[in-house]
Amino acid sequence: MKMFQFALALVLMMCLLDKPAHFYFYVHAVSAILFALMAFNAYDSYQKKKAILFFSLALFIQPVYPLPFDRSIWIFIEIVFALILLISAFRTNKD
Repeated sequence: MKMFQFALALVLMMCLLDKPAHFYFYVHAVSAILFALMAFNAYDSYQKKKAILFFSLALFIQPVYPLPFDRSIWIFIEIVFALILLISAFRTNKD
């Protein structure tokens, strides 16, 4: 699961680049799916705090009903999400 976290953090950091609008839609769709999978994996491993965190991130970034933020705010949010992923990957599995 750590490889998914590193890969997703890298993809979220790619959002700093100037890309077409459909790139961000696909990034948010893949991010929501991977956050949901990470939430399920954490819940299955009895890490309830981490499961709630990842499920909240999945709901926040889902592309079906996107939150109406400006591009600069989305860049900040994606950087924060990438940092959360990296910190989560390096932390121990204590809950």
